[in-house]
Amino acid sequence: MTKYNLPFRKGFNFPRKIRFKGLAGKVFWSGFVLLFASSLVIYLFQVNTIAAKGFHVRELEKQISQVKENNEKLKLQVVEMRSMTDLSERVENLQMVEVDKITYYDTAGQVVARK
Repeated sequence: MTKYNLPFRKGFNFPRKIRFKGLAGKVFWSGFVLLFASSLVIYLFQVNTIAAKGFHVRELEKQISQVKENNEKLKLQVVEMRSMTDLSERVENLQMVEVDKITYYDTAGQVVARK
């Protein structure tokens, strides 16, 4: 008989449990514990890294919002300054003359209309 037809013999039982005995069992369990511990350490490291990146992203989002606000303020200043330059150009095109002495008409003490 060959080793391939051994299971077909009468009275041959397949082993139901494979048991590790002696040094092989200790090596298996220590390897299993080592693998589990290293997986746990790697998992904790990844979770910590993701959390740190989340905080960094939040800080960057705050900076983006501040930069957007500053950008809007600068756009408003640009519009105001353009309007002033346009106004000064229009004044130059009208060829107006500066007034040296200004006199105001005082109407507080006089009556404007009588009945």
